[in-house]
Amino acid sequence: MAVDIYLDLEKYFTFSRDDGSYSQSPIKLLEGGKIYGYKSKNEASWTIIDNCIAFLDFNGTPTTIFKQMSIIDGKKHMQEAI
Repeated sequence: MAVDIYLDLEKYFTFSRDDGSYSQSPIKLLEGGKIYGYKSKNEASWTIIDNCIAFLDFNGTPTTIFKQMSIIDGKKHMQEAI
Protein backbone atom coordinates (compact mmCIF):
# COMPACT_ATOMS: atom_id res chain seq x y z
CA MET A 1 0.00 0.00 0.00
CA ALA A 2 1.41 3.39 -0.97
CA VAL A 3 1.46 6.22 1.53
CA ASP A 4 1.44 9.83 0.40
CA ILE A 5 3.87 12.06 2.26
CA TYR A 6 3.05 15.73 2.51
CA LEU A 7 6.16 17.78 3.18
CA ASP A 8 5.76 21.41 4.06
CA LEU A 9 9.11 22.68 2.83
CA GLU A 10 8.29 26.12 4.24
CA LYS A 11 8.39 24.93 7.87
CA TYR A 12 11.33 24.85 10.25
CA PHE A 13 11.61 22.11 12.83
CA THR A 14 13.72 20.82 15.72
CA PHE A 15 15.78 17.66 15.35
CA SER A 16 16.48 15.75 18.58
CA ARG A 17 16.66 12.32 20.12
CA ASP A 18 13.49 10.75 21.54
CA ASP A 19 14.37 11.97 25.03
CA GLY A 20 14.75 15.56 23.77
CA SER A 21 18.53 15.59 24.10
CA TYR A 22 20.89 16.76 21.37
CA SER A 23 18.33 19.26 20.15
CA GLN A 24 19.19 21.15 16.93
CA SER A 25 17.08 23.95 15.48
CA PRO A 26 15.98 25.63 13.35
CA ILE A 27 16.25 22.98 10.66
CA LYS A 28 14.51 23.00 7.31
CA LEU A 29 14.33 20.35 4.58
CA LEU A 30 15.09 22.13 1.32
CA GLU A 31 14.35 21.07 -2.22
CA GLY A 32 17.07 19.00 -3.84
CA GLY A 33 17.85 17.10 -0.64
CA LYS A 34 19.63 19.87 1.22
CA ILE A 35 19.21 20.36 4.97
CA TYR A 36 19.31 23.93 6.28
CA GLY A 37 20.57 24.57 9.80
CA TYR A 38 22.32 21.30 10.55
CA LYS A 39 24.87 19.04 8.97
CA SER A 40 26.86 16.12 10.26
CA LYS A 41 28.44 13.05 8.74
CA ASN A 42 25.18 11.11 9.29
CA GLU A 43 22.72 13.85 8.27
CA ALA A 44 24.30 15.44 5.21
CA SER A 45 21.17 15.37 3.02
CA TRP A 46 17.67 13.93 2.82
CA THR A 47 15.48 12.03 0.36
CA ILE A 48 12.34 9.91 0.18
CA ILE A 49 12.80 6.11 0.33
CA ASP A 50 9.75 3.84 0.16
CA ASN A 51 7.48 6.80 1.01
CA CYS A 52 9.54 7.64 4.11
CA ILE A 53 11.80 10.59 4.85
CA ALA A 54 15.43 9.45 5.09
CA PHE A 55 18.60 11.22 6.18
CA LEU A 56 21.72 10.32 4.22
CA ASP A 57 25.43 10.49 4.99
CA PHE A 58 27.96 12.25 2.73
CA ASN A 59 28.15 9.12 0.52
CA GLY A 60 24.37 9.04 0.01
CA THR A 61 23.88 6.02 2.28
CA PRO A 62 20.71 6.14 4.43
CA THR A 63 21.53 6.57 8.11
CA THR A 64 18.00 7.18 9.43
CA ILE A 65 14.66 6.32 7.88
CA PHE A 66 11.62 7.83 9.57
CA LYS A 67 8.82 5.30 9.19
CA GLN A 68 6.45 6.46 11.91
CA MET A 69 4.77 9.86 11.83
CA SER A 70 2.34 11.15 14.43
CA ILE A 71 0.95 14.36 15.89
CA ILE A 72 1.56 14.94 19.59
CA ASP A 73 0.41 18.14 21.29
CA GLY A 74 -0.24 19.65 17.86
CA LYS A 75 3.31 18.98 16.63
CA LYS A 76 4.38 16.49 13.96
CA HIS A 77 6.74 13.80 15.23
CA MET A 78 8.80 11.42 13.11
CA GLN A 79 10.38 8.32 14.59
CA GLU A 80 13.18 6.38 13.01
CA ALA A 81 13.00 2.73 12.09
CA ILE A 82 16.67 1.90 11.42
